[in-house]
Amino acid sequence: MNFLEILHEILLALFIAILLPITIYWGVSSIYVNPVYSDFKVQTNIEIKDEKIIEANQKLQNENWQKAKKPFDNAMFFSSIILGFLSIILGSFLSINGLAMGLVAGGLITIFMGLTFGQGVAIINFGILLLLLIFIISLTIIKKNHKNIS
Repeated sequence: MNFLEILHEILLALFIAILLPITIYWGVSSIYVNPVYSDFKVQTNIEIKDEKIIEANQKLQNENWQKAKKPFDNAMFFSSIILGFLSIILGSFLSINGLAMGLVAGGLITIFMGLTFGQGVAIINFGILLLLLIFIISLTIIKKNHKNIS
């Protein structure tokens, strides 16, 4: 392989790794609305100077916003985890190096993106990452053994 072919594969991998999570984000965003925090501001006709009332209004705003964004967050979480794993599987078995590297890297980034939209339960995130680690090691061993047999 000459320099231009290597550069082509690296750029292909980078573009796919960047575009995959962005595409999944916008795909989910086209189905579920991601609410904007400022849209949930509690409206009052008078200026409030009492700190406790201001704090209560902010708490109410945050609770309403969290409730409104839950369907979007759940869709992002599950879509990213599932599509990320599928991308890694597909990339692991392709023989086109740039495409394979891009799908694997994009799948990893997509899974990490999905974990940021998760429920914040550390044990679930830990379990998914542990499963991902075992999964990648297993796929690497399978692919290595398959090459040795061929």
